[in-house]
Amino acid sequence: MKTARRLYWSAARFIPAPWPGDAPKVFANAIPKSGTHLLERILCLHPQISRVFRKKLFSANITAHGGWEKSIAHLARGRMLLVHADYDPATHDAIRIHDVRHILMVRDPRAIVLSQARYILGNERHEFHRHVRGRNLDYALDFCLYEPVCWGGETFIDTCCRYSGWSEHDDVLIVRYEDLASLDLQKRTEEITRLYGFLFPRTDDRLVRNVARNAVSAASQTFHSGIIDAWRDGMTPAVAEKIYDYCADHFACFGYHKAGPR
Repeated sequence: MKTARRLYWSAARFIPAPWPGDAPKVFANAIPKSGTHLLERILCLHPQISRVFRKKLFSANITAHGGWEKSIAHLARGRMLLVHADYDPATHDAIRIHDVRHILMVRDPRAIVLSQARYILGNERHEFHRHVRGRNLDYALDFCLYEPVCWGGETFIDTCCRYSGWSEHDDVLIVRYEDLASLDLQKRTEEITRLYGFLFPRTDDRLVRNVARNAVSAASQTFHSGIIDAWRDGMTPAVAEKIYDYCADHFACFGYHKAGPR
C-alpha cells in the first residue's frame, strides 16, 4: 500500500491543473536538507499548483540548463520550479520581472548538517558516499563541516550559508521546516494558511485543514516522519554548538538561535 501511494504521488504532483485560474508561477526554493519535499508536497496538494516535470535545479548545475532567467521566464501559471538557489541579485531580478512568487524553505542549521551527514552515510548511491564508507556519524558530520572539495571549493555548510541574502527581500516568503512539520496541527494549519495566502488572493479553509492533516505522509519521496529537533539527540552538545557558531550570522536572520528556533 505504501509503495502504491508513493508511485501515485510521484506521478500526480506533475499533472497540471486543467484550468489554473488565478494560480501564480512559483519558485519553490529550499536550503538543501531543509525539507524540500515537504514544501513540494504542501504546494502540490493545492489543486491549482503542480511541479514542472524536470529534476530539481541547483545553483551548481543551472548553467547547464541555460541559467535561472531562462527557466524562470518559461514558467507558466500554476506551475512550480523546485530548486536549490542560493542568493544572487540577478536571480531575484528575474523572479520579480517575470511576476513569479518566491518561497524559501529554511531549517535549523544543526538539523540540516545532521540530515546531510546521515544521508551521505546511509545512501550507497550518493556521489560522496565513498568518502565516508565504513565511518561513523561523527566522521560524516565533520565531512559536511570541513570538506570543501566535493562541494566545489566550499564546505557543505558554507553552501547553505549562501541563502541568507534572500531574507533581505520583502517579496520572498520565508517558511520554516519546524512550522510546516509541527506536531501541533493548529500551528501547521496557520503556517499553510500563510503560505497559500502569499500565493492566492483567497484561501479555502477546508482545503488548508485537509493539506495540514496530509502534509506529512509516507507517499512523499523523502519526507515521511515529521521529526523536529532530532539534532538534539543526534549529536553531542559540543558539535551542535560548533555548527551553530560557524553559521550563526547566516541563520539568525531566519530566527534560529543557540537554543533553537524562535
